[in-house]
Amino acid sequence: TKIHTVALSATTISATNIKTATLGATNISATNIVATSVDTDIVFAISGQYGDELDSGFTPVFLLVDSPFTFTVNTFSRKLSAGAIVASVIIATSAAGTETTVTGLNALAVGTTKAITTATGSNIVSVGSALKFKLTGVAATDRNFSFTLKCTRSNFSGA
Repeated sequence: TKIHTVALSATTISATNIKTATLGATNISATNIVATSVDTDIVFAISGQYGDELDSGFTPVFLLVDSPFTFTVNTFSRKLSAGAIVASVIIATSAAGTETTVTGLNALAVGTTKAITTATGSNIVSVGSALKFKLTGVAATDRNFSFTLKCTRSNFSGA
């Protein structure tokens, strides 16, 4: 008995789970693939800038009050146009009311030279949790706090 496998070609493919390891086909071509689960990581950034409104009453700075999905904080880039402050990245769980400082992103200097630091632990933001900064050492001469948090959402699910 001879088994013949033909190439798969379509204009729309709908699937509930697509993983490259389970496809087993050698030639797939399509113009529109709709999937409800894709085994991949989505990288995104949370960025912002605060101008002259920095003052000692400015902290904490909430970046995200109620996360709609779980993600990992990977790096923290930061810079001021004038002055020097100290920043920490905090994850707050709404259910327990606890705050956890992201390991490696605690008490970091923020100055006029751009700095990038990698998180080393306690860096997963769960559904419903908040993400915020705590800023200390803020003076009237500090200006234009710019930041970027690079994050990853693993095993993205959604169409």
